[in-house]
Amino acid sequence: MKKASFLPDEITPTSLWATKWLFVGMCFYMISQVYVVPLLAIGPSWSLWPNLSDFACFFMIVAFVLAKRTYLEVSQFNLKLLSILLVAFVGSIISYIFYRLNLGEENTPGIAVGQYQIYRFIQFICIFWITAHVPFSSTRRKILIQINDLIFLLVCLGIILTFFNILPLGALTIHLPQEPTVAGAWSRYQSIGKYGGQGWGTTGYDHSHVAVNVIMLLAMRMHLAQSDNIFVDKLFLLIGVITCFFTESRTGLAAILVFGILYWIKRPQYTTKILFVFLSLAALLLVYLSNVGFNSLHIASSEGSLLERQAGLTSVDADSLSGRDEIWKERIEMITNNPEILFLGSGFGAATDTGKKAHFLLLHITLETGLIGLSIFIYFFAHVFYYLYIYECDAKTIFLATICFFISALGQDTLYFTVTFVHFTGFYLYGVAIVLQNSQLYLARISRTKTTEKTKDRKVLKKRF
Repeated sequence: MKKASFLPDEITPTSLWATKWLFVGMCFYMISQVYVVPLLAIGPSWSLWPNLSDFACFFMIVAFVLAKRTYLEVSQFNLKLLSILLVAFVGSIISYIFYRLNLGEENTPGIAVGQYQIYRFIQFICIFWITAHVPFSSTRRKILIQINDLIFLLVCLGIILTFFNILPLGALTIHLPQEPTVAGAWSRYQSIGKYGGQGWGTTGYDHSHVAVNVIMLLAMRMHLAQSDNIFVDKLFLLIGVITCFFTESRTGLAAILVFGILYWIKRPQYTTKILFVFLSLAALLLVYLSNVGFNSLHIASSEGSLLERQAGLTSVDADSLSGRDEIWKERIEMITNNPEILFLGSGFGAATDTGKKAHFLLLHITLETGLIGLSIFIYFFAHVFYYLYIYECDAKTIFLATICFFISALGQDTLYFTVTFVHFTGFYLYGVAIVLQNSQLYLARISRTKTTEKTKDRKVLKKRF
């Protein structure tokens, strides 16, 4: 009996036909990354208002339920990651239950936050597991590349347009309630948009989330393309760096610069051509400014000068941390003064009961789930890093992006289930599932090729002797 944890050596037309709707769902989920703003003001809270990604997730679940199980295969690597995710999920449920049982008040914000995080956790596991069942042919790869390229360019364009207020922020949420008590953080599109632009585009109300989304789309593009055209990849990288600059996220800009350097080291081709493109754009800008006057170069959003903000990336003083040093100090003191939090955490979602989120991923996880939850998180990503490093083919861009997301996580809650990052963690797991679903098939083909070559060598030796 064939084990479901191993892929066949070849993708059959039957398996492609049987998974066609799952692939449509995958494409839908990729498309949904272009517009993360809620579509409808329906639900118990503004954080749960459905967006395109939620509808895409629902479509994928329905397609998976209706699919024929005979043709659904999953790699052993994704199977291992799923088992760890399920352990983490059960642990999160237990943490939330104990939090509720020991809760003195019934109006604390952690109750709703915990429910939100559990809901997202379920969604992201479903997205990961369903994506892990979809085989990839060359045609499917090309389709997903085309979709990814379009979405990446539209996301970048939206960020630039909203920064310069060419596309008013308020226009993107005009279909939603505007009262802060009802619309929550989404009301910022209207309230902040009155005073100028912001580099948010259509992908969220937080600089860091917007920036890491750009990096993930870029990494997905490079992985899917498999160095078919390195020059185009590097053009997209240049666009990504410029776009992350306009998001006003310093951690995001640092992350994509590290990503660009690591990728450039692995793929040094076309350096001269890309440098020529960059210098040509700079020359055109200088010609334009010489005609209209250099004083017209006023790159600022509603929060102030972009150049001054991003210059803080090179500074190590307290001002460049935007108050994070005080938050870290406060959160560390809370943990040290309450030893039970260090081991068990305050409860899944409970961090908001005692102040702001930690703005440091590992600290935030420790605060909510203790060293137990942190250990599971590290165990999971140790496997992710290992699998991506060993089995991701070509330039290993998802592996490089993962490194950069942890750089971003030094000042944010990247790769967690916080409301700020909406569907980003799900999109990241979606990318990991794609890489590891096809890696085992790739390795099987390599192994078969080597076996064939050895057989040929033996036949040659027999003829000689």
